[in-house]
Amino acid sequence: MPILHAHQLEPLPAPDIDDAVRAVVHDPLWFLARQWQMGEFQGENASTPVEVRATIRTRRISYTAAALPGAPPSLEALPPEVLVESENNDWWTIGRRLKVGAELAVQLGLAPQERWLFADPPPPYDLVSPAWDALAILADGDLDTSGLDPSPAEPAHCWVDDELVYEHADAFDAEGTALHLRRHRGGRMDWYSVDAGAGPAEPAGESLELEPLIPARLDFPGRPRAGTWEIEDAQHDYGSVGADAKHTSTAILVNLVQGHRDEWFAVPIGAETGVIVEITEFWVRDAFDQEWDSTTSDGLNPPTDLVATPFGPRPWALFDSGTSGLTLWNAVDRTLESEPIEQVQFGVDDQSNLVWAVERRLDSRSPRPIGPEPGLYPLIPPPPGDQTVSSDYRYVPGMGAEAYWIPYALDAEAARRELARHRLRDLSFYPALDLPEAAAAVLRDAERIREGVVPIGGVQVERRWQLARASTGAPQLWIERRRGPLMSPPARTLRFDVAMATDPEEV
Repeated sequence: MPILHAHQLEPLPAPDIDDAVRAVVHDPLWFLARQWQMGEFQGENASTPVEVRATIRTRRISYTAAALPGAPPSLEALPPEVLVESENNDWWTIGRRLKVGAELAVQLGLAPQERWLFADPPPPYDLVSPAWDALAILADGDLDTSGLDPSPAEPAHCWVDDELVYEHADAFDAEGTALHLRRHRGGRMDWYSVDAGAGPAEPAGESLELEPLIPARLDFPGRPRAGTWEIEDAQHDYGSVGADAKHTSTAILVNLVQGHRDEWFAVPIGAETGVIVEITEFWVRDAFDQEWDSTTSDGLNPPTDLVATPFGPRPWALFDSGTSGLTLWNAVDRTLESEPIEQVQFGVDDQSNLVWAVERRLDSRSPRPIGPEPGLYPLIPPPPGDQTVSSDYRYVPGMGAEAYWIPYALDAEAARRELARHRLRDLSFYPALDLPEAAAAVLRDAERIREGVVPIGGVQVERRWQLARASTGAPQLWIERRRGPLMSPPARTLRFDVAMATDPEEV
């Protein structure tokens, strides 16, 4: 009978593989001799830094766009968002307006009148009766309210109405260096939110020599591994990124990561917030007890004769400035924010040749629908019920107008191409119904906007209460305007001189 034989390969695990992966050098002297023979000890920057000493210069940042009496506010304790985004009358919350309004009514001996009361306060303030409005009382020129305003002085806000962004030239000053606020769209501010102007001719600021620092090897996800047997992280493979000319930042990142191994070190430079920090002198002591000085060692300084710039010969870079300092804001990592007080959506309507501004949210709630007033006759007839007989037609001057839809049309007579705000009239009633004017603060301020402000995809502007704490622990409350993109822009079709089909008996 035949006999069948089968062979199977099975792994035979070794009892201990630690020695194989430890990469132990059993003869260090031989290894050093081979390094000397190969000339590795003559390599440039072949040593390891073990100690760093530095001298820094700091320039304190102050907010010069505030237009407040006295010295300009410093950013040592205050976040920049509080100063830049603060609106007029931010101090007047609804609760304060009601409370102070009741006190002013008692002091002035006022009787409830419509001009001094809230028309329709949002919940839960709708339960207050009478709902005195302190702002309305203080704004009444017929009343003597001198010395009764308890609100503090507020900085001038930097919101540009026709651009729908925060922008202000010379918004900050760093001891002679102007910092310009450029197109801030709301939200967190950091060093990229401002552009630095030309600095003073003489170095300004306070110099400080730091204590000796210990450098640490720079580490980040996907960094090339330093050990011989260390396995790379498969989740961060920058070599597989297909960077092209359309993704410049990705190409720079791939070139940066792939162009070095583990020779980068990080040095902690301590500084206060609200300043611009500049490193003026730098000393490094390596593992061979050699010192390298930035004033005498070219290796610690970048080349300065590559590209001619308005600030003098400087190394090539995508982004550059006149100073080499780092702006350290008193940044707020996270704030407590309310639901939107107002939400306005802008959209381009090519069919109607308009830009619509739709008020989606007013006074922290959705706008209430507006019905026809008594005495108005609707011109839109009911549709014909019997499709087998001929229909008659009724003339309608216009249809499609809706409340809280604010049109912006191109002003042909303006010196520059800009859109002017208008008011809709509902022609589907007789007599014609004038729809409400713009109620949102964003639209009341923006009577005109630049033509290119609203993109084809639309834009949304929200106003929210923001609450944060300064570095001193004091609470800071302000209203922020935040601009963001839209997934689907609003659009509405306006029709004029329409013939509407209806039953003959309806005509």
